[in-house]
Amino acid sequence: MLVNPHHVKKSKELDDNTPTKNDIKDAKVFAKLVIDGRYTQPQMPEGVYADLRVLMNQRDRLCRDLNCVKGRIHNWLDRFFPEYREVFKDWEGKASLITLTNFPLPKDVIAAGETTVVATWKKNDVKRAVGPKRAELLYRKAGKSIGITEGATAAKHELAMYLEQYVILCRQIEELMELVAGLVEQIPGATHMMSIPCIGLITVAGFLAEVGDLSSYDHSQQIVRHADLSLRVTTPGFTKGKRSSASEVAVASGPCCSGRPWQGEIQF
Repeated sequence: MLVNPHHVKKSKELDDNTPTKNDIKDAKVFAKLVIDGRYTQPQMPEGVYADLRVLMNQRDRLCRDLNCVKGRIHNWLDRFFPEYREVFKDWEGKASLITLTNFPLPKDVIAAGETTVVATWKKNDVKRAVGPKRAELLYRKAGKSIGITEGATAAKHELAMYLEQYVILCRQIEELMELVAGLVEQIPGATHMMSIPCIGLITVAGFLAEVGDLSSYDHSQQIVRHADLSLRVTTPGFTKGKRSSASEVAVASGPCCSGRPWQGEIQF
């Protein structure tokens, strides 16, 4: 059984009038809440839903690792080639990654020259958006770079490791999402959910991984409670006439996972 942390916080002062906590007191508070029926019974996922939950948890971990690697690459560029992002706004593009692999430092760009840089792009089938003009801009920025020049050998090795980690994580996430897509296709109604505007595979997969089989719920309000929310419809006092679902505003209030109240508005 699970008890709401907000309920625990509000009820633990009933016996001794103090907000202090210890193991014995916590166990007593939990037991009283369960006796009063103030608990929820967790739904353990089975079958495809269990696999989906494991994969989505793994995706979250991979995305966190990927964001860390991206931050380290940004830090590297700020130190050794701060003008680079004036040439490539998106350093994750194909041409940019090829440039960072072959000509990571300003002195590498200057030593290679514009012609060699363009030839390297063409050799790797980069045919759009980059050419002699971009290479000329890169060469010009490299000639005026204020980046650190000492420790160049170690800096190139550092960036190479980051780029290798970036490629591996991107590939792992892509492969994982292919497995997720295959599982979602097996779940009834998932395709219809993804037909809703702004609702994609990641949203649907994350939702189903958390709530499990929708057929196990008797009412939609159970899912709302599962999210630890309390929805109610509010309308202005001067409003008259028939309400339509498009104009209703549901105000959600309830404790979040940290135990603090959360308030917000959901249009539906």
